[in-house]
Amino acid sequence: MVLVAVALVPGIAAVQGIISAMTHDLYVNNMFFGKTAFRAELKKTAFIKYSLLGILLFLPFLIVAFWLMGSFFTTMYQMVLIGGMSDEMAGAMLMSNMLDFFFAIVILLVGSLVVASYQVVAVRNYVFNQTRIGDGLKLHSSMKTASYLGLLLTNALIMVFSLGLATPVAHVRSARYVAASTAVSGDLSLLDVQAHGDSANTAVAEEVTQAFDVGVGL
Repeated sequence: MVLVAVALVPGIAAVQGIISAMTHDLYVNNMFFGKTAFRAELKKTAFIKYSLLGILLFLPFLIVAFWLMGSFFTTMYQMVLIGGMSDEMAGAMLMSNMLDFFFAIVILLVGSLVVASYQVVAVRNYVFNQTRIGDGLKLHSSMKTASYLGLLLTNALIMVFSLGLATPVAHVRSARYVAASTAVSGDLSLLDVQAHGDSANTAVAEEVTQAFDVGVGL
């Protein structure tokens, strides 16, 4: 099982990283500001690295969760082997370990949120910092994992305790954070922008982008 896990981790990271790299490359390098094209040289190795680090970051949370539930599964396995497990005993064991199950689920949820925050921030910063508009403008992103994670947690609390009524507040807070973490360097006056004639497809393109959910926020 250890050997299989060791083999699967880099394989999963490679597949996820390659798919993410191809998706972002297709998305960014087919965008235009007017008729001025966006350009980004995105390397698959960078996305694979972020995916691998995300998996490794999740492992401690996974180990702690399994450690909390380990005694329950070990006892149940031993009872099944000796043929002494009944429905009543299984129910009693489950109830006695309910608190451990609850904490294990919370730990896994927190770990998933931490990993998701890291990967969103790392990928966004990399994609933005590799992206140029025409020849003179360069995008920058300075999001931080800790601050982005704090934003997600506080937004979740706002929506939960307001029963969803303060969802617009959470959206505004997210938009402000993203805007404060985004910059453009270069002389905008030197950018020769011409309106794109095919404006009718804008709404369709936005819907397709949201469907793919590439998460770069361009």
